[in-house]
Amino acid sequence: SWYVHATTELEASPLRTSRWNGAVGMDLNDGFLWVGDIDRFGNPLNEFKIPVPIRDRSKNQVKAALGEAVKKAVLYAKEKGKPIAIEDLDFTKKKQVLRESGTKRARMLSGLAYRQFRMMVESCTFREGVELLKPDGKNVDPFATSVIGQLKFMVRYGMSSHGSAACVIDRRGLGFKLGKAAKSSVLELPARKRNFPRKYSLR
Repeated sequence: SWYVHATTELEASPLRTSRWNGAVGMDLNDGFLWVGDIDRFGNPLNEFKIPVPIRDRSKNQVKAALGEAVKKAVLYAKEKGKPIAIEDLDFTKKKQVLRESGTKRARMLSGLAYRQFRMMVESCTFREGVELLKPDGKNVDPFATSVIGQLKFMVRYGMSSHGSAACVIDRRGLGFKLGKAAKSSVLELPARKRNFPRKYSLR
């Protein structure tokens, strides 16, 4: 048998988005993709959930569902004229966290690899002319996005925890600095291991 493999280079579509319009962030979870939308000042405007069914499905079915979810989110960002932001997660560490969190979260491991999700986002944004925000050449730092989202947006704007986290991903993609918990808050930012990066100053 003979197998022929051919490759070709695609030209990037012209950018149809601007950071002056704000940003759209995606937070990947077990069974769904949550999208958060902010304006250029970092204020939340919208959030919505895109189901990604994974239970009792084959890897190909999960891959197809995830691809459709990513496409919907990217087309939403394109319509709004906003760039996309996603977390720069270490999937090896993420798998360990999912295993430790129990069987419900561990289901994600059967078909959803964050690496695959990231590749889908990069490919779709490339085709659609949507900028993928990469501070310092990487995707967004995932440090404490859920906690910060709860502190800054969840109660104040009546948002979900996942939508709040997606908005934090947006803000970080646009270069906004971290904030610190209010004195009246019972939540605190978790301590980072080793040194806290200088690019994030608590204020």
